[in-house]
Amino acid sequence: MTSATQKSGPHEPVVFNYRMWRSDMRVQIQDTVVAGYLDRLCHQFSSKESESAIYFDVRGTSDKRWEILREGEVLATRKTRLGAARHAEWRMVREAVRAESEFIHWHGSALTKQGSTLLIPGKSGTGKSTLSLALAANGFQMLGDDIVFMDPVSGEIHPFHRAIRIHNDAIERLAAAGFPLDRDLHVGTFLEVEALRSWSHRAGPPLSHVFFVDWDVAGPVESIQISQAEAALELRRFSYTLKKSPPNRAWRVLQRILAPTVAFRVLRGQDLAAAVRVISKLVAK
Repeated sequence: MTSATQKSGPHEPVVFNYRMWRSDMRVQIQDTVVAGYLDRLCHQFSSKESESAIYFDVRGTSDKRWEILREGEVLATRKTRLGAARHAEWRMVREAVRAESEFIHWHGSALTKQGSTLLIPGKSGTGKSTLSLALAANGFQMLGDDIVFMDPVSGEIHPFHRAIRIHNDAIERLAAAGFPLDRDLHVGTFLEVEALRSWSHRAGPPLSHVFFVDWDVAGPVESIQISQAEAALELRRFSYTLKKSPPNRAWRVLQRILAPTVAFRVLRGQDLAAAVRVISKLVAK
């Protein structure tokens, strides 16, 4: 599958046009293998060429590395083709987040089910994507993973269907929790968007639940309700938008967002199915 306009000349680059959230990107790549990887990660964002697009390039170097450039400036160098494609995708998403001023950005996962919308904020590597996929295999619909956009007035979270990163050690636990993994849809440690069929294509209802998930490998799955003040302090850490806002404004926005919600701290270990049961029960209340 490709959304590229591929030119016929042997030395001419492959060109892609994407619209990520509300930002246009144009990227040209000299290596067709890198181009294939990138479009597997990004084909859902395919769009028409735009004069306002931000320009990216991925170029091979003389020492068999790949440079990622924005508007001619070298941003990073990667040793592998897949690494170059993944970094280019991340840079484009980062530009889309930084260009957004009206919506709030969260670093986390968001899902919806039967009138409820839940947010699982967290740093990279904390297992939020794995947990979200397990929830999506058990009746929830995914709104976004890793990058989440919320309307600060309505509290609605809007869909942003990005490829999902999972670590190899999570594959068996996901299978045990009921998530079917199609190896043909793996791009390194990422899953193409088609690997998850339960995406929501409409904005979810206003946010109702926030779950801060911590690892407790040896212990049972437990949930503890926390105050909205504690949730606000935690939540601000996971928003590029609010971290850049003056503290008083950020606090007012967080108070408004959290007013109709309940927040929990969830301790979870290797048993994904148990974590799904605990969260599903809390959301159903």
